Amino acid sequence: MSEIRQELLQELLRRLHARNDEADRSIRDLRTDNIALRRLVAAQQVDISNLHELIHNLEERLSRTERRLDLREFSEAAQADYLTD
Repeated sequence: MSEIRQELLQELLRRLHARNDEADRSIRDLRTDNIALRRLVAAQQVDISNLHELIHNLEERLSRTERRLDLREFSEAAQADYLTD
């Protein structure tokens, strides 16, 4: 009777250890995925920042071009026509 309890207890402990090892592997995989996602988000943030800078530079260039060609007055007048309609 005592041997049966010992064997049963040992079998239960083996199963618990196996489940614990499986949980550890799953947690390790999740951590790896989390790190990959963080790197992806960081790369996308850099890309978005670069796009904002590019748009800002293009707006500055367009503004300088409009000033050089004296187009700002015309664009403001054209917008005023649309606003009064």
